[in-house]
Parts: sequence; structure tokens; C-alpha cells
Amino acid sequence: MARRGSSSRRLGHAVPCPSLCTEKYKILLTSLVVSFLYLYRSSSSVILSSVTVKPSHLAKADDSSRNSNEDQGPIQCSGTSCTDTVGIQGKWVDVGSNRSFAAPVCCTWDRGLVFRNGAQCGKKPATDQLYSGNQDNSYQSLGGHGCSCTKFNDKYEWQSPTLPPASSFDPIATCRLLGGRKVLMIGDSTNQQTGTILINSLVPGRCQTQITVATSDTLVGVNYGVLNRGMKWDEYTKKFQPDIVIVSVGAHINRPNDTENEETYTAVIDQVIDGMLAYQRDIDNNVTFAWKTQQPGGCTRDILFPDNPAAFSWSNISHYIEFEHNHRRFYHRDLLLLSRLQKIGMPYLDMRMLYSRSDAHVNSLDDRKKDCLHLCAPGPLDVVGRLFHNLLIEIDSRDDSTITNAEPTKNLTSHTQDQDVIVGTTNDRTKHQDDVSSPYFTFCNKRIYLNNTPFLIQNSDYTNFGFARWNRNVSNSVVIDKSRYYGRTGNQIREWFHAFDLARDRDAALLIHDNGFPIDNPLRKLFLGFDKSDPNWKQRIENIFGVTVVDEGDESHTNSTQINAKELFFYKSKDHDQKVEQRKSHRHYVIQKLYRLAAEEMELNPNSSSTNDMCSSLFAFFDENGEGRKTNISSDGTNRQITSKYTVIHSRSFEKHKYAYLEKAQERFGVDGRASMDFPEDLITSILTPLGMQNNSILMITDGQNEEVIQRLSSDVVIGPLFHVVPPSLSTVKSDMMLAIFSDVFLGNPASTFSWFIAQARYALGFNNSFLFIRRRKKNGGDNEDGEGRWETFCDEDCLYTFHDM
Repeated sequence: MARRGSSSRRLGHAVPCPSLCTEKYKILLTSLVVSFLYLYRSSSSVILSSVTVKPSHLAKADDSSRNSNEDQGPIQCSGTSCTDTVGIQGKWVDVGSNRSFAAPVCCTWDRGLVFRNGAQCGKKPATDQLYSGNQDNSYQSLGGHGCSCTKFNDKYEWQSPTLPPASSFDPIATCRLLGGRKVLMIGDSTNQQTGTILINSLVPGRCQTQITVATSDTLVGVNYGVLNRGMKWDEYTKKFQPDIVIVSVGAHINRPNDTENEETYTAVIDQVIDGMLAYQRDIDNNVTFAWKTQQPGGCTRDILFPDNPAAFSWSNISHYIEFEHNHRRFYHRDLLLLSRLQKIGMPYLDMRMLYSRSDAHVNSLDDRKKDCLHLCAPGPLDVVGRLFHNLLIEIDSRDDSTITNAEPTKNLTSHTQDQDVIVGTTNDRTKHQDDVSSPYFTFCNKRIYLNNTPFLIQNSDYTNFGFARWNRNVSNSVVIDKSRYYGRTGNQIREWFHAFDLARDRDAALLIHDNGFPIDNPLRKLFLGFDKSDPNWKQRIENIFGVTVVDEGDESHTNSTQINAKELFFYKSKDHDQKVEQRKSHRHYVIQKLYRLAAEEMELNPNSSSTNDMCSSLFAFFDENGEGRKTNISSDGTNRQITSKYTVIHSRSFEKHKYAYLEKAQERFGVDGRASMDFPEDLITSILTPLGMQNNSILMITDGQNEEVIQRLSSDVVIGPLFHVVPPSLSTVKSDMMLAIFSDVFLGNPASTFSWFIAQARYALGFNNSFLFIRRRKKNGGDNEDGEGRWETFCDEDCLYTFHDM
């Protein structure tokens, strides 16, 4: 069921073209715009706006539309005869030793092959028919004997006006663009290879676990002459409920009696496309479907047509390529598929540049041509990371367009109750929907894109203010004692969160006073939108968070149970371990709402003292476009350029209790007790180098008590030129927090609740690469190449709600 007042992320949104633009250049124009956007976005530490296009109505993929001779794209088919009026934009360029790979390590699960790269390769997945990226940030294993190509050394890079150079691929930016969405790639073993390379390309961005690869040789569960492993595409989709589904099919459709008309292949892709349209209409209109072209087959010792891969389609190349099975049909099949997808506006990964790479198959350089289908790694499949980034931009531009053209249910600056009700679909799946009038909100000159943030559970018959259920029984209310705080900023935020948990567990209404704790501190201290001069602030807070604000002198709550801040700090639900997802969902809801309120206040009062106080560090270091400024905050007093991408380190000393707190953190969490206190140089470089952040600015927010660490890092020959301490003139609790939340990498202290909230907020707002849990790798029976004694990070967002509940 569609969201009321919102856009449906349907696949049938065709990209319109101005009247002076001929239809056949639509895709080319879109690709060029997408390429520009990639480069523009990647230059900022926060993803900037993508192009907004207005959608047409959903075009039903019926037989008449498929067989129409109307010019609806650069690929035109009449029956089964196809022409491509634009071709494949780009060429393979010999870059020699300058060839760079997004997925440089090849791990394998193939029998008899053990290509291990120290601690970089993860454990073999339980099954090669269904797996995701590894949570420990190790590389996933590749099948198809792609790691066995000892003679192959790829020196060719795909360069195209629609893509940035391979060296410019930024997995951090791609993961930000992906946000909290989950991707399911369904297909045969060639799809597995592509999916694994994509997973490994995203490891530095830390979103590899959001990619799942599933085996379905024919997609429809029917044997067409080769293999028929795995479930049907729709069975996987219903089971995993992904946000984006990418499918491919071809190699296992090989009926010997089929003619050049490709009756079986076209029947399969038409069945799947119709099923996707029906799935969106009847089951879940929030899922986005996309296709991937086939992985070409055929072996040669040298690259073919590097300047024009499309030459494959019209040249007589039988004397070049040794074909197997049905490989010679693949290119024509791709044209049949793409012509259909272009007519209905469905996105796709166009990987036809691989038709030049018959030199890169597993047995291309061997006398025995046993496998001329699977590709070697690292090799030409490495292009998938850049293609995937552009696919996300295309999907988001379609989603942004539907949001822009939807009738808003509320104004951005209004403070009425959020009415965006999401009713459960047949699988009770609920999705994120915030202000439908804009796909992002602006905060301290930074844009937070809704598609990047985790999906929220919204108010409905089944959900209440971020919780799956919260029965707010007024006769069983809980009121927070306003008179006392317990601990510093991070503690106070934790107490505010725990008040919700306690009220939910007791089926009670939650009452808070209009001053004192938690209104004055931490809410008014850290956020905007709670100003007493606004006559609507109480109603707004009640409508958004589900609380009741009690006026000064109001005696109507005298029968309510009173609870103080210290009790809330240590509160823990009886079924704590079973409600991790509920708590995490609720924190996402509250944090996103808090920062939406602040963004609205900034929009209304951009020059207010409260806005400047919250954004002072960001304004000082970065201009309105997110570009770094030159500053003189370095220890030697010289002006230094702050890079647009940056790391924040939170240094917290804990005064006289520092070692006791760290020993407790080491005992409880398994972290290194001194790592987040001393921040040794090799720890910092071991985290930043795999992320490509080793040459970017490092900013420290600190309580000023650990001068030894500051001096040591400032004088380090590698880190020193990049290292800056935020000066006291800029440093406030609010501004330090915002500087850290918007950073590309955050290194925090596991014993600090302030660090914990920064990490929480980063996850809730769609930012990855938060590191609190750090330890030395233990001896595992191997030698030093297995990583013994090296620094490693472990644990993800769930640990914030299991180890030390925020």
C-alpha cells in the first residue's frame, strides 16, 4: 500500500527530455548529468543535491509497449532485430602500472585454491548461494575461480564521459549515498562475481554488509538446459525485503531448439518484468527494481575493440573468439533487455563495456579453454563500484522527483503534528518518510539526505513515536524529576532516552516539566526548537515525541510516579536483549526529529546566536559549499588548509577517574584500555589509510586535559601536518558535537557517553565510519601475517544498544 501524501519508489518514472532534444539522446544526457553529479558530490564531506527530474506516469510493460516501434531510447528493437544508435560511451585505456582497483584483494572459496592476504580475507561464507559483506570489514570470497588467474595482470581501465576515473571512486561517498538501504543482487554465478566485487569495493565505506548476493540461475525456478539453483527472484525479495533489487539472467537459458528469435529468453525477462510491476503494485511500492546486463563469454589472448566495445555487435569476430555454449547470443540478448527497460523507465547497470574483455576470462591465457565466462580478479569487473554509485544517483533523482511533485502533507516550517502515516503493507513493512516537500534538510550549511538515513518507523496503528508499541496510559503516568541532573552531557542524553524506555515498559504516559531536566538541559542546551518565546513549542514537542509537558505549578500530576535522573541513567528493561531493534529504531526517530527541529529553526533564524553557537566550528572550518578554509589554528601558528573531508578525534581524559573508566571499558567491551586515551600514531593511520583518508585533515575535540597526546600528535612527521586542535574560542559542546557528527571519520572513546551519542547520531543521520571499539588483534594460531598484534576495530551500531545501552 502506498504511503499517503508521499512518493512511491516505482520503477516506471521515465526521464523527460526538452522538446529540442531528440529521444535517442535521453540516456546519453542522463549519463552525462550523473557523471557530473558524482564528481560534484564526492568533493564535499556531505553529499550534495542530485538532479531533480519530473516523472511521467508509470508505463505498463505490456506486449504492446515492448513491441512498439516508437523511438523510446537509443536501443530500438523491431521484433528481435535491434540497433543501438548511441553505443557504449567510453573506451578501455592502457594505463600500465597506474591501474588502480577499488577491490584490490582477491579471496576465494574455490576448492584447491587458497589465495589469502593475511588478515584481509574473511571466513568462507556458510553457503556460496546466499551471502553478504563481512561485518568485520574483511574481504568477501570470490567464486568462479576468479582468483586463479596467475598469468593475468589487468592494465586497462574503463574511461567514460559517464563515469569518473577509477582512481576517483570514493566508497565513503557511495556508502553515504546508499544510506541505510539494503541491496539484494539475484542471479547466477557471474552475478555472484559482480556482487562480490561490489561488496569488496565498499569495504572502506563500511556499508558492505548492506549488500546481499543470492543465487537464482534462471530467476523463475525453471530449468532451461543448464542449472537451476536457488529460489525464484520474488521469493528472495519477499524473504529479505530489500530496498533495491538488482537481477540478471542469461547463461543458464540455453535451449538448443531456440531460434535467433530468443523465444525462451524474452519470455523469461518479460515474465520477471511483469512480476516486478505487480510486486510494486500489490505488495511493496517502496522497493526499487533494477537489472544488470550479462557477463560476456568467449576467450581471446588480447583485448578486443578497446576503443569501441559495441563493435562486438556488428563485426564478424568468430575467428577471434572461442565461444562456448550460448555465449555468442549474449550481446543481442542485452539489447533486447535494455530496449524493454528503456521503454518503461527501469534503471539498470549497463556493463556492456565488458564485451571487449575476452582477454580477462579465467582460461583466456591458457591453452585449455575450460572457462571462458567467469572473469579474473582484480580485473575489469572492478568498474561495478562506479556504476553502482551512478545507479544510486539515478534512483535517488527519480525518488527526489516524486517527492518534489507530491502534494505535501505539511509545510517544512510548520510545527503541527507529523501526519505522515505509513500503513503496513501485506508484509507489515514500514519505511522512512519525513517531510515530503524536500528530499533533504539543511543543517549548518550541510545537507542531510533522507535517502541516506535509516528508515523510520512512523506513527500508525502499529507504531508510536518510534517504538513498535507504546501504550501511553495517562492514569499510569511517569514524571521526570526536574531538579537534578546526573553526569555530563552524554549522561543526560542517555537519561532522556531511558525515560522513554521506562514509560514504554510500564505502558505509561511520560511527563516532563517545562523547565529544568530534561528541557533546559540537555535539550535546550544542545538543540534548537525549544525556545520559550515560541508559543507553540510545547505542543510541537508533545506531538513529535509523545510526551506531555507540565506547566510550572501544575498539580494535576501529583499521583504520577516520579523518577530522577540517576535512576534513569541506570535503568535497563527486563527484556533488554530482546528489544535492541526497538531501541535502535526509537533512537533513530528521536535523533532525526531533534535535528529536523534544529534545521527548521536555522531556516527561520539563520543569523541567530543559537544557530551560530551550534555551527561555529563548521562555519569556521568550511565555507557554504563544504570546502575547507585556510585557518591558523595549528600549533605552530601557521595558516593551513582544512580539507573538505576530515576526521574528528574525541579526546576525553575523565580527570582522576580516567584509568578506572578505561579498565572498566576494557573488561566490559574487550577494547584496548589505552587506545582511545593515547591515540597512538599507528592506530590512527591503520584506520585512515584503508579509507583513503590518510592525507586529509584531522581535528581533535578535547576537554584540554591530555596535553601529552596533543603534543605527540602535533609533532609526528606524518600526522602533525594534518592535525589541528579545535581552539577554545570555537569549542562549545554543541559545536564540537556537530563538527564530529558531520565528519567523514570519527574516532571516539568507548568510556565516554558523549562519544557514544555522537556515534548514535551519525548512524541515525546516515553517516558511517564511527570507531569506538578498538583492540589489538589476538594470536590465532598464525604468524604476524595473520594480523597478530595489529590494531583492529570491531562491533557496529548494535553495540551501542547492547554493550552500554544509550
